[in-house]
Amino acid sequence: MATKYVYDGAGGGDTGVDWANAFLTFFQAWPLAPGDIVLIDYRHAEDDGNVRTWTSTATPSNPAFVISVDSDDSDAYRRGAAVFTASTADSSDWTLNIDNVETHGFDWRSPDDLTLAGTTFYMHDGVFGTRRTSGAELTAGANPSQVYLEDIDIAINNGEEFFSYAGNSIAKLSWKGGTFLDTCLRLLLVPDTVKSLFARVEGVDLSLVPSILNISSASIGIGIIEVILVNCKLKSGYLLIETAANRYGPGMRIEAFGCDSTAGAGRSSTITYEMESFFGKALTVGTHYRNSGSVANGVNYSYRLTALANATVEGAQSTAVWFDLHGTFVDAINVNKTFTIYFAHNGVGDGTAGDMETDQIWIDLIGPDDTVVATSQGVYQNSRLNYNVTPTDHDNDAVSSWEDGSPTIAVHQEMSLLLKPQVAGLYKVRIYFAPGDTADTDVYIDGRIYVTDTP
Repeated sequence: MATKYVYDGAGGGDTGVDWANAFLTFFQAWPLAPGDIVLIDYRHAEDDGNVRTWTSTATPSNPAFVISVDSDDSDAYRRGAAVFTASTADSSDWTLNIDNVETHGFDWRSPDDLTLAGTTFYMHDGVFGTRRTSGAELTAGANPSQVYLEDIDIAINNGEEFFSYAGNSIAKLSWKGGTFLDTCLRLLLVPDTVKSLFARVEGVDLSLVPSILNISSASIGIGIIEVILVNCKLKSGYLLIETAANRYGPGMRIEAFGCDSTAGAGRSSTITYEMESFFGKALTVGTHYRNSGSVANGVNYSYRLTALANATVEGAQSTAVWFDLHGTFVDAINVNKTFTIYFAHNGVGDGTAGDMETDQIWIDLIGPDDTVVATSQGVYQNSRLNYNVTPTDHDNDAVSSWEDGSPTIAVHQEMSLLLKPQVAGLYKVRIYFAPGDTADTDVYIDGRIYVTDTP
Protein backbone atom coordinates (compact mmCIF):
# COMPACT_ATOMS: atom_id res chain seq x y z
CA MET A 1 0.00 0.00 0.00
CA ALA A 2 1.58 3.27 -1.16
CA THR A 3 0.76 6.78 -2.32
CA LYS A 4 2.44 7.62 -5.61
CA TYR A 5 2.71 11.03 -7.26
CA VAL A 6 2.70 11.77 -11.00
CA TYR A 7 3.33 15.13 -12.69
CA ASP A 8 5.27 15.76 -15.88
CA GLY A 9 6.09 19.27 -14.62
CA ALA A 10 8.05 18.03 -11.62
CA GLY A 11 11.81 18.57 -11.62
CA GLY A 12 13.05 16.29 -8.85
CA GLY A 13 14.28 12.74 -8.65
CA ASP A 14 11.48 11.04 -10.65
CA THR A 15 10.85 8.59 -7.79
CA GLY A 16 7.15 9.24 -7.23
CA VAL A 17 7.47 9.57 -3.44
CA ASP A 18 6.17 13.19 -3.26
CA TRP A 19 5.31 16.09 -5.56
CA ALA A 20 8.86 17.41 -5.67
CA ASN A 21 10.04 14.02 -6.94
CA ALA A 22 6.91 12.96 -8.81
CA PHE A 23 7.03 10.39 -11.58
CA LEU A 24 7.24 12.12 -14.95
CA THR A 25 5.15 9.44 -16.70
CA PHE A 26 1.98 7.72 -15.56
CA PHE A 27 3.17 4.22 -16.46
CA GLN A 28 5.98 4.49 -13.88
CA ALA A 29 3.34 4.32 -11.12
CA TRP A 30 2.27 0.83 -12.23
CA PRO A 31 1.70 -1.98 -11.33
CA LEU A 32 -0.76 -1.12 -8.58
CA ALA A 33 -0.99 -3.14 -5.40
CA PRO A 34 -3.98 -3.36 -3.04
CA GLY A 35 -4.60 0.00 -1.40
CA ASP A 36 -2.31 1.99 -3.71
CA ILE A 37 -3.29 5.59 -4.43
CA VAL A 38 -1.93 7.43 -7.46
CA LEU A 39 -2.28 11.21 -7.26
CA ILE A 40 -1.79 12.74 -10.70
CA ASP A 41 -1.64 16.51 -11.07
CA TYR A 42 -4.50 17.95 -13.13
CA ARG A 43 -1.96 19.73 -15.37
CA HIS A 44 -0.29 16.46 -16.32
CA ALA A 45 -0.57 16.13 -20.12
CA GLU A 46 1.36 13.11 -21.31
CA ASP A 47 1.70 11.86 -24.88
CA ASP A 48 1.93 8.08 -24.60
CA GLY A 49 1.84 6.16 -27.88
CA ASN A 50 3.61 3.06 -26.60
CA VAL A 51 2.32 -0.50 -26.41
CA ARG A 52 1.24 -0.88 -22.81
CA THR A 53 -0.01 -3.53 -20.40
CA TRP A 54 -1.37 -1.95 -17.26
CA THR A 55 -1.59 -4.36 -14.33
CA SER A 56 -2.91 -4.36 -10.79
CA THR A 57 -3.49 -6.88 -8.03
CA ALA A 58 -5.99 -4.84 -6.01
CA THR A 59 -8.91 -6.63 -4.40
CA PRO A 60 -12.59 -5.79 -3.88
CA SER A 61 -11.95 -5.12 -0.18
CA ASN A 62 -8.76 -3.17 -0.86
CA PRO A 63 -9.00 -1.41 -4.24
CA ALA A 64 -6.50 0.96 -5.87
CA PHE A 65 -7.25 4.56 -6.89
CA VAL A 66 -6.06 7.02 -9.54
CA ILE A 67 -7.17 10.59 -8.77
CA SER A 68 -6.59 13.85 -10.64
CA VAL A 69 -5.79 16.57 -8.07
CA ASP A 70 -4.40 20.09 -7.70
CA SER A 71 -1.00 19.75 -6.05
CA ASP A 72 -1.01 23.49 -5.32
CA ASP A 73 -4.28 23.24 -3.38
CA SER A 74 -3.63 20.58 -0.72
CA ASP A 75 -4.29 17.80 -3.27
CA ALA A 76 -7.92 18.86 -3.74
CA TYR A 77 -9.77 16.92 -6.43
CA ARG A 78 -9.56 18.64 -9.83
CA ARG A 79 -10.36 17.06 -13.14
CA GLY A 80 -7.89 17.46 -15.98
CA ALA A 81 -5.01 14.95 -15.97
CA ALA A 82 -4.60 13.33 -19.37
CA VAL A 83 -2.58 10.45 -20.81
CA PHE A 84 -2.99 9.78 -24.54
CA THR A 85 -1.08 10.25 -27.76
CA ALA A 86 -1.67 13.19 -30.08
CA SER A 87 -1.47 10.84 -33.08
CA THR A 88 -4.66 9.39 -34.53
CA ALA A 89 -2.80 6.82 -36.67
CA ASP A 90 -0.71 5.00 -34.05
CA SER A 91 -1.22 1.22 -34.04
CA SER A 92 0.00 0.58 -30.47
CA ASP A 93 -2.52 -1.36 -28.37
CA TRP A 94 -3.15 -1.18 -24.67
CA THR A 95 -4.23 -4.00 -22.37
CA LEU A 96 -5.80 -3.19 -19.04
CA ASN A 97 -5.01 -6.27 -17.01
CA ILE A 98 -6.39 -4.56 -13.94
CA ASP A 99 -8.54 -5.66 -11.05
CA ASN A 100 -10.47 -3.34 -8.74
CA VAL A 101 -9.02 -0.02 -9.90
CA GLU A 102 -11.03 3.20 -9.63
CA THR A 103 -10.15 6.43 -11.47
CA HIS A 104 -11.45 9.98 -10.93
CA GLY A 105 -11.16 13.05 -13.20
CA PHE A 106 -8.84 11.39 -15.66
CA ASP A 107 -8.57 11.36 -19.50
CA TRP A 108 -7.12 7.98 -20.45
CA ARG A 109 -7.05 6.79 -24.07
CA SER A 110 -5.25 3.96 -25.84
CA PRO A 111 -3.45 4.76 -29.14
CA ASP A 112 -5.35 1.89 -30.83
CA ASP A 113 -7.32 -1.12 -29.55
CA LEU A 114 -8.05 -1.21 -25.83
CA THR A 115 -8.55 -4.63 -24.21
CA LEU A 116 -9.98 -5.12 -20.75
CA ALA A 117 -8.33 -8.27 -19.46
CA GLY A 118 -9.03 -7.83 -15.76
CA THR A 119 -12.16 -8.35 -13.76
CA THR A 120 -13.43 -5.03 -12.39
CA PHE A 121 -12.80 -1.43 -13.43
CA TYR A 122 -14.41 1.81 -12.20
CA MET A 123 -14.04 5.21 -13.91
CA HIS A 124 -15.62 8.49 -12.82
CA ASP A 125 -15.74 12.00 -14.33
CA GLY A 126 -13.37 11.73 -17.26
CA VAL A 127 -12.71 10.49 -20.79
CA PHE A 128 -12.01 6.90 -21.79
CA GLY A 129 -11.41 5.19 -25.10
CA THR A 130 -9.03 5.16 -28.08
CA ARG A 131 -7.29 7.62 -30.39
CA ARG A 132 -6.95 5.81 -33.74
CA THR A 133 -9.41 7.11 -36.33
CA SER A 134 -10.29 3.72 -37.83
CA GLY A 135 -10.62 0.17 -36.59
CA ALA A 136 -10.04 0.89 -32.89
CA GLU A 137 -12.39 -0.61 -30.34
CA LEU A 138 -12.74 -1.43 -26.68
CA THR A 139 -12.81 -5.19 -26.13
CA ALA A 140 -13.69 -7.07 -22.99
CA GLY A 141 -11.48 -10.11 -22.85
CA ALA A 142 -11.84 -13.70 -21.70
CA ASN A 143 -12.13 -12.98 -17.98
CA PRO A 144 -15.41 -12.03 -16.33
CA SER A 145 -15.33 -8.27 -16.93
CA GLN A 146 -17.23 -5.65 -14.97
CA VAL A 147 -16.96 -2.06 -16.20
CA TYR A 148 -18.55 0.78 -14.25
CA LEU A 149 -18.55 4.25 -15.84
CA GLU A 150 -20.04 7.39 -14.28
CA ASP A 151 -20.00 10.79 -16.01
CA ILE A 152 -17.59 9.43 -18.60
CA ASP A 153 -17.25 10.59 -22.21
CA ILE A 154 -16.19 7.89 -24.65
CA ALA A 155 -13.73 8.54 -27.47
CA ILE A 156 -13.75 5.96 -30.27
CA ASN A 157 -12.89 8.35 -33.15
CA ASN A 158 -15.06 6.90 -35.92
CA GLY A 159 -13.83 3.43 -35.05
CA GLU A 160 -15.87 0.33 -34.48
CA GLU A 161 -17.65 -0.90 -31.40
CA PHE A 162 -17.44 0.78 -28.05
CA PHE A 163 -17.82 -2.46 -26.09
CA SER A 164 -16.99 -5.66 -27.95
CA TYR A 165 -17.25 -8.66 -25.68
CA ALA A 166 -14.99 -11.46 -26.90
CA GLY A 167 -15.04 -13.61 -23.79
CA ASN A 168 -16.84 -16.82 -23.02
CA SER A 169 -17.79 -15.92 -19.47
CA ILE A 170 -19.92 -13.08 -18.06
CA ALA A 171 -19.54 -9.36 -18.77
CA LYS A 172 -21.28 -6.43 -17.10
CA LEU A 173 -21.31 -2.84 -18.32
CA SER A 174 -22.83 -0.05 -16.24
CA TRP A 175 -22.60 3.47 -17.70
CA LYS A 176 -24.35 6.42 -16.09
CA GLY A 177 -23.95 9.90 -17.52
CA GLY A 178 -21.75 10.94 -20.42
CA THR A 179 -21.63 11.01 -24.20
CA PHE A 180 -19.70 9.87 -27.25
CA LEU A 181 -17.18 12.43 -28.49
CA ASP A 182 -17.17 10.94 -32.00
CA THR A 183 -19.33 8.73 -34.17
CA CYS A 184 -19.24 5.12 -33.02
CA LEU A 185 -20.24 2.26 -35.29
CA ARG A 186 -22.24 0.51 -32.57
CA LEU A 187 -22.53 0.39 -28.82
CA LEU A 188 -22.25 -3.37 -28.27
CA LEU A 189 -20.92 -6.30 -30.30
CA VAL A 190 -21.55 -9.82 -29.08
CA PRO A 191 -20.36 -13.06 -30.74
CA ASP A 192 -22.18 -16.36 -30.36
CA THR A 193 -19.56 -17.68 -27.90
CA VAL A 194 -20.70 -15.36 -25.13
CA LYS A 195 -22.05 -16.87 -21.95
CA SER A 196 -23.84 -13.73 -20.70
CA LEU A 197 -23.77 -9.96 -21.12
CA PHE A 198 -25.60 -7.49 -18.89
CA ALA A 199 -25.50 -3.80 -19.82
CA ARG A 200 -27.31 -0.82 -18.30
CA VAL A 201 -26.78 2.60 -19.87
CA GLU A 202 -28.50 5.52 -18.15
CA GLY A 203 -28.60 9.24 -18.95
CA VAL A 204 -26.09 8.92 -21.80
CA ASP A 205 -26.14 10.79 -25.11
CA LEU A 206 -26.09 8.04 -27.76
CA SER A 207 -27.03 10.28 -30.69
CA LEU A 208 -23.73 9.49 -32.45
CA VAL A 209 -24.36 5.72 -32.26
CA PRO A 210 -26.45 4.31 -35.15
CA SER A 211 -26.70 0.78 -33.73
CA ILE A 212 -27.08 -0.39 -30.15
CA LEU A 213 -26.48 -4.14 -30.37
CA ASN A 214 -24.99 -6.34 -33.06
CA ILE A 215 -24.78 -10.12 -32.75
CA SER A 216 -21.90 -11.06 -34.99
CA SER A 217 -22.78 -14.66 -35.81
CA ALA A 218 -25.85 -16.36 -37.23
CA SER A 219 -25.37 -19.17 -34.73
CA ILE A 220 -27.63 -19.52 -31.73
CA GLY A 221 -26.01 -18.31 -28.54
CA ILE A 222 -26.02 -20.16 -25.27
CA GLY A 223 -26.17 -17.35 -22.74
CA ILE A 224 -28.25 -14.38 -21.63
CA ILE A 225 -28.08 -10.92 -23.15
CA GLU A 226 -29.86 -8.14 -21.30
CA VAL A 227 -29.38 -4.53 -22.38
CA ILE A 228 -31.30 -1.72 -20.68
CA LEU A 229 -31.25 1.91 -21.88
CA VAL A 230 -32.76 4.48 -19.50
CA ASN A 231 -33.30 8.20 -20.21
CA CYS A 232 -30.82 8.21 -23.09
CA LYS A 233 -30.75 10.35 -26.22
CA LEU A 234 -30.89 8.09 -29.27
CA LYS A 235 -29.89 8.73 -32.87
CA SER A 236 -32.65 9.39 -35.37
CA GLY A 237 -33.36 6.14 -37.22
CA TYR A 238 -31.14 4.09 -34.92
CA LEU A 239 -31.27 0.28 -34.78
CA LEU A 240 -31.99 -1.30 -31.43
CA ILE A 241 -30.76 -4.70 -32.64
CA GLU A 242 -28.71 -4.64 -35.82
CA THR A 243 -29.05 -8.33 -36.69
CA ALA A 244 -32.10 -10.55 -36.74
CA ALA A 245 -33.47 -11.35 -33.30
CA ASN A 246 -33.51 -15.08 -33.99
CA ARG A 247 -29.73 -15.11 -34.13
CA TYR A 248 -29.71 -15.47 -30.40
CA GLY A 249 -31.55 -17.62 -27.91
CA PRO A 250 -34.60 -16.94 -25.74
CA GLY A 251 -32.40 -15.30 -23.10
CA MET A 252 -32.05 -12.09 -25.12
CA ARG A 253 -33.85 -8.88 -24.18
CA ILE A 254 -33.02 -5.27 -24.96
CA GLU A 255 -35.12 -2.36 -23.70
CA ALA A 256 -35.11 1.41 -24.04
CA PHE A 257 -37.41 3.49 -21.88
CA GLY A 258 -37.53 7.17 -21.03
CA CYS A 259 -35.39 7.68 -24.16
CA ASP A 260 -35.94 10.18 -26.96
CA SER A 261 -34.60 11.12 -30.36
CA THR A 262 -35.46 13.40 -33.22
CA ALA A 263 -38.05 12.00 -35.61
CA GLY A 264 -36.65 9.25 -37.80
CA ALA A 265 -37.79 6.40 -39.98
CA GLY A 266 -40.15 4.20 -38.03
CA ARG A 267 -39.71 6.22 -34.84
CA SER A 268 -41.92 8.68 -33.03
CA SER A 269 -40.48 12.02 -31.93
CA THR A 270 -40.38 10.80 -28.34
CA ILE A 271 -39.48 7.21 -27.57
CA THR A 272 -40.65 6.39 -24.10
CA TYR A 273 -40.25 2.64 -24.42
CA GLU A 274 -38.85 0.07 -26.80
CA MET A 275 -38.12 -3.59 -26.22
CA GLU A 276 -36.90 -6.36 -28.49
CA SER A 277 -36.44 -9.99 -27.55
CA PHE A 278 -36.12 -13.36 -29.23
CA PHE A 279 -39.91 -13.49 -29.62
CA GLY A 280 -40.80 -9.98 -30.74
CA LYS A 281 -40.73 -6.30 -29.94
CA ALA A 282 -42.71 -3.50 -28.31
CA LEU A 283 -42.43 0.18 -29.19
CA THR A 284 -44.18 3.35 -28.08
CA VAL A 285 -45.91 4.99 -31.06
CA GLY A 286 -47.80 8.24 -31.39
CA THR A 287 -49.70 7.40 -34.58
CA HIS A 288 -52.30 5.04 -33.09
CA TYR A 289 -53.93 5.66 -29.74
CA ARG A 290 -57.29 5.47 -28.04
CA ASN A 291 -58.78 8.98 -27.87
CA SER A 292 -62.31 8.40 -26.51
CA GLY A 293 -64.38 5.80 -24.73
CA SER A 294 -66.83 5.05 -21.95
CA VAL A 295 -64.19 5.75 -19.30
CA ALA A 296 -61.48 8.40 -19.15
CA ASN A 297 -59.65 8.84 -22.44
CA GLY A 298 -56.30 7.18 -22.86
CA VAL A 299 -52.94 8.80 -23.39
CA ASN A 300 -51.75 10.09 -26.77
CA TYR A 301 -49.60 7.09 -27.51
CA SER A 302 -49.89 3.33 -27.55
CA TYR A 303 -47.53 0.38 -27.42
CA ARG A 304 -47.14 -1.38 -30.74
CA LEU A 305 -46.50 -5.03 -29.99
CA THR A 306 -45.11 -7.25 -32.74
CA ALA A 307 -44.54 -10.99 -32.35
CA LEU A 308 -42.08 -12.83 -34.53
CA ALA A 309 -42.70 -16.18 -36.16
CA ASN A 310 -41.17 -18.07 -33.26
CA ALA A 311 -43.70 -16.66 -30.78
CA THR A 312 -46.38 -19.33 -30.72
CA VAL A 313 -49.09 -20.40 -28.34
CA GLU A 314 -47.75 -23.92 -27.97
CA GLY A 315 -46.05 -24.33 -24.62
CA ALA A 316 -45.26 -21.99 -21.76
CA GLN A 317 -45.78 -18.25 -21.56
CA SER A 318 -42.09 -17.74 -22.27
CA THR A 319 -42.83 -18.36 -25.96
CA ALA A 320 -44.72 -15.06 -26.14
CA VAL A 321 -43.36 -11.55 -26.41
CA TRP A 322 -44.35 -9.61 -23.30
CA PHE A 323 -43.99 -6.24 -21.60
CA ASP A 324 -45.32 -4.43 -18.55
CA LEU A 325 -47.60 -1.42 -18.53
CA HIS A 326 -46.89 1.29 -16.00
CA GLY A 327 -48.48 0.34 -12.70
CA THR A 328 -51.49 1.84 -10.98
CA PHE A 329 -51.82 2.32 -7.22
CA VAL A 330 -54.77 0.63 -5.51
CA ASP A 331 -55.51 1.73 -1.92
CA ALA A 332 -58.97 0.21 -1.38
CA ILE A 333 -58.81 -3.38 -0.19
CA ASN A 334 -61.52 -6.05 0.04
CA VAL A 335 -63.35 -4.30 -2.83
CA ASN A 336 -63.89 -6.00 -6.17
CA LYS A 337 -61.84 -4.26 -8.83
CA THR A 338 -61.91 -4.75 -12.58
CA PHE A 339 -58.61 -4.08 -14.36
CA THR A 340 -59.22 -3.36 -18.07
CA ILE A 341 -56.82 -2.99 -20.99
CA TYR A 342 -57.92 -1.66 -24.39
CA PHE A 343 -56.20 -2.73 -27.60
CA ALA A 344 -56.67 -2.47 -31.35
CA HIS A 345 -55.27 -4.10 -34.47
CA ASN A 346 -55.71 -4.37 -38.20
CA GLY A 347 -58.12 -7.31 -38.17
CA VAL A 348 -56.06 -10.39 -38.90
CA GLY A 349 -56.76 -12.49 -35.82
CA ASP A 350 -58.18 -15.98 -36.14
CA GLY A 351 -61.58 -15.26 -34.56
CA THR A 352 -64.84 -13.76 -35.76
CA ALA A 353 -64.31 -10.54 -37.71
CA GLY A 354 -60.59 -10.79 -37.10
CA ASP A 355 -60.80 -10.64 -33.30
CA MET A 356 -57.75 -11.61 -31.31
CA GLU A 357 -58.38 -14.64 -29.13
CA THR A 358 -57.31 -15.32 -25.56
CA ASP A 359 -54.68 -17.75 -26.80
CA GLN A 360 -53.14 -14.94 -28.88
CA ILE A 361 -53.07 -12.01 -26.49
CA TRP A 362 -53.60 -12.16 -22.73
CA ILE A 363 -52.67 -10.39 -19.51
CA ASP A 364 -51.50 -11.14 -15.98
CA LEU A 365 -52.05 -8.87 -13.00
CA ILE A 366 -48.92 -8.48 -10.87
CA GLY A 367 -48.45 -6.69 -7.56
CA PRO A 368 -47.97 -6.99 -3.78
CA ASP A 369 -50.91 -9.33 -3.12
CA ASP A 370 -50.33 -12.98 -3.97
CA THR A 371 -53.18 -14.44 -1.93
CA VAL A 372 -56.00 -14.27 -4.48
CA VAL A 373 -56.26 -16.58 -7.48
CA ALA A 374 -52.48 -16.83 -7.60
CA THR A 375 -50.99 -18.44 -10.71
CA SER A 376 -47.43 -17.86 -9.49
CA GLN A 377 -45.69 -15.72 -6.89
CA GLY A 378 -47.05 -12.20 -7.29
CA VAL A 379 -49.20 -13.13 -10.30
CA TYR A 380 -52.88 -13.17 -9.48
CA GLN A 381 -55.03 -13.99 -12.40
CA ASN A 382 -54.59 -14.76 -16.06
CA SER A 383 -56.99 -13.58 -18.76
CA ARG A 384 -55.91 -16.44 -21.01
CA LEU A 385 -57.69 -19.77 -20.92
CA ASN A 386 -55.76 -23.00 -20.89
CA TYR A 387 -54.12 -23.22 -24.31
CA ASN A 388 -55.33 -26.80 -24.74
CA VAL A 389 -59.00 -25.80 -24.75
CA THR A 390 -61.01 -23.84 -27.26
CA PRO A 391 -60.50 -20.12 -26.62
CA THR A 392 -63.21 -17.51 -26.44
CA ASP A 393 -63.18 -14.00 -27.83
CA HIS A 394 -62.06 -11.05 -25.82
CA ASP A 395 -64.83 -8.48 -25.46
CA ASN A 396 -65.49 -6.22 -28.39
CA ASP A 397 -64.84 -2.56 -27.58
CA ALA A 398 -67.69 -0.85 -29.40
CA VAL A 399 -67.51 2.50 -27.59
CA SER A 400 -63.90 3.56 -28.09
CA SER A 401 -62.48 5.48 -30.98
CA TRP A 402 -58.81 5.45 -31.90
CA GLU A 403 -56.56 7.94 -33.62
CA ASP A 404 -55.94 6.08 -36.83
CA GLY A 405 -52.83 5.85 -38.92
CA SER A 406 -51.47 3.36 -41.38
CA PRO A 407 -52.22 0.49 -41.27
CA THR A 408 -55.78 1.02 -40.12
CA ILE A 409 -56.86 -0.41 -36.79
CA ALA A 410 -60.51 -1.09 -37.37
CA VAL A 411 -60.83 -3.86 -34.76
CA HIS A 412 -61.11 -2.57 -31.18
CA GLN A 413 -61.15 -4.95 -28.25
CA GLU A 414 -60.70 -5.03 -24.49
CA MET A 415 -59.59 -7.59 -21.94
CA SER A 416 -60.28 -7.50 -18.20
CA LEU A 417 -59.45 -9.20 -14.94
CA LEU A 418 -61.53 -9.16 -11.75
CA LEU A 419 -59.69 -9.08 -8.43
CA LYS A 420 -60.49 -8.28 -4.81
CA PRO A 421 -57.15 -6.90 -3.56
CA GLN A 422 -56.12 -7.86 -0.05
CA VAL A 423 -53.06 -5.58 0.04
CA ALA A 424 -52.84 -1.94 -1.02
CA GLY A 425 -50.01 -1.07 -3.36
CA LEU A 426 -48.80 -0.84 -6.93
CA TYR A 427 -50.46 -3.21 -9.39
CA LYS A 428 -49.21 -3.63 -12.93
CA VAL A 429 -50.38 -5.53 -15.98
CA ARG A 430 -48.11 -7.78 -17.99
CA ILE A 431 -49.24 -8.30 -21.57
CA TYR A 432 -48.36 -11.42 -23.57
CA PHE A 433 -48.68 -11.68 -27.35
CA ALA A 434 -48.26 -14.93 -29.33
CA PRO A 435 -50.36 -14.80 -32.51
CA GLY A 436 -49.15 -18.16 -33.82
CA ASP A 437 -49.79 -18.51 -37.55
CA THR A 438 -50.55 -14.78 -37.84
CA ALA A 439 -46.92 -13.92 -37.07
CA ASP A 440 -45.64 -10.37 -37.54
CA THR A 441 -49.08 -8.98 -36.72
CA ASP A 442 -49.09 -5.66 -34.88
CA VAL A 443 -51.41 -4.90 -32.00
CA TYR A 444 -51.66 -1.50 -30.31
CA ILE A 445 -52.06 -1.43 -26.54
CA ASP A 446 -53.56 1.63 -24.86
CA GLY A 447 -50.99 2.93 -22.41
CA ARG A 448 -53.25 3.07 -19.36
CA ILE A 449 -54.58 0.52 -16.91
CA TYR A 450 -58.25 1.24 -16.17
CA VAL A 451 -59.48 0.23 -12.72
CA THR A 452 -63.17 0.37 -11.79
CA ASP A 453 -65.12 -0.85 -8.76
CA THR A 454 -67.24 -3.88 -9.55
CA PRO A 455 -70.27 -4.74 -7.37
